[in-house]
Amino acid sequence: MTDQTYADRVKDANDEQFRRIVGIKRTTFQAMVELVDEDYRQVHQRRGRRSKLDPEAKVLITLDYLRNYGTFLELSFKYGVSETTARTIVERVENVLVRSGKFSLPNRNELRNAPERPMTFLIDATDTIIQRPKKNSGRTTQANATDTPSKRK
Repeated sequence: MTDQTYADRVKDANDEQFRRIVGIKRTTFQAMVELVDEDYRQVHQRRGRRSKLDPEAKVLITLDYLRNYGTFLELSFKYGVSETTARTIVERVENVLVRSGKFSLPNRNELRNAPERPMTFLIDATDTIIQRPKKNSGRTTQANATDTPSKRK
């Protein structure tokens, strides 16, 4: 067993494996890392404790969360941080990337007015059997409220 962390193994993967694991190209990943690193340096210029994780690991945690939508407990085990730290990292990196304006999804109007509208249909064709009592079944016994014994005697 090697002493490399999960983040180190992902960073050392070739470009094709990296894209398959992370979900984005390495060039896009590097652009995200630069934004996160720049923001971290600005915030921690004069104060604050240094982070145990490098910017690459922070972006990997965020992308892992967004792609797999695992729990923060899973992320904390995978990257060796606490659940709270994993949540904080995901929130901060998301905010940095959204504020940059470079990594945002198109809004509803942009998708609606696009020349090539994505056509995606999802049909749920699963058949679920629900057991319900049959009407006028002879098995059920109906009783009036007056027929039931009362405790007030």
